[in-house]
Amino acid sequence: MGRGGGDRPPIEESSHVAWGEAPAPEVAPAAAPASKAPREPALEASIDELPEGAAPDQAWAYEVASADVLDLVARLGRLADRGDAADRAVAALRERMKAVAARVEGRARPRVLYVLWPDPLIVPGRASLVSELIALAGGDSVTADGGQGYPRYSLEAALARNPEVIILASHSPEPSALIRATKWERFTQVPAVATGRLHTIDGDLTHRYGPRIVDGLEGLARLIHPEAFDRAETR
Repeated sequence: MGRGGGDRPPIEESSHVAWGEAPAPEVAPAAAPASKAPREPALEASIDELPEGAAPDQAWAYEVASADVLDLVARLGRLADRGDAADRAVAALRERMKAVAARVEGRARPRVLYVLWPDPLIVPGRASLVSELIALAGGDSVTADGGQGYPRYSLEAALARNPEVIILASHSPEPSALIRATKWERFTQVPAVATGRLHTIDGDLTHRYGPRIVDGLEGLARLIHPEAFDRAETR
């Protein structure tokens, strides 16, 4: 952990990662984001071009930006003969995103470590939706310059970036996220832990590519910039 916060951290590619030395288990399906691969032009056919009988959600796998997700919501509305309603819904979502941008504009951008899955440690990397949402929420993801999509990451490298906010994704209503949070509390030398900025968020709002990503954006913004929201809104 002797490297400075500005050094580019290595990506952990071995099977020994995160908390222990045991071989890494398979990522639980609930934690895996819809997109695990970079977009490829040949696979970016629009939903209107899907073969007859194909499920619309087959188009989700390569939509990795918020604009793509909102565009797909609008296209699904047109497919369902509800184009006007879908367009109104998307417009409302865009307005909410603008409202978040207005709240965080001009504020210092804290370094954020987002933990999609703790063991093995999986984080948002380049061209991932979660990295984009963190940026839109007024933070700088410390792993956004890592591997493409959602790479495995070395715990040491992640902590060496000195995150000022740590956000742990929760994948169930059970208190497992709070149990996992206690594992991070021992790293008292990390700014986020030292200042009590260790948080959890519902992963379904940030990893599932649908209209609720705007709920996830608002949640991230409240955790990253609580000072930008009313007291009642941050509870």
